[in-house]
Amino acid sequence: MKGSHYSLTHSQAIANEFGRFYHTLLTPEAVEDHDKLATFFEKARIPSLLEESRALLEVEISKEEIAQAITKLPYHKAPGDDGF
Repeated sequence: MKGSHYSLTHSQAIANEFGRFYHTLLTPEAVEDHDKLATFFEKARIPSLLEESRALLEVEISKEEIAQAITKLPYHKAPGDDGF
């Protein structure tokens, strides 16, 4: 594995470098100015759902709906590990 200023050849060093990279990539940055963040959300024009749309989204998904969706998947594709 080659970086901009280094080259890694040992498998453990490569694994460590991947770990550091993705940890940095996926760790959210801390918010320093909470007042600025609060002001942003107070002024933001965030649309809200109509009550009937919200009610439709909150209905439980039935096993039949899941089975129907799975049968529509392309062959050789896994539906994912979600307990069904």
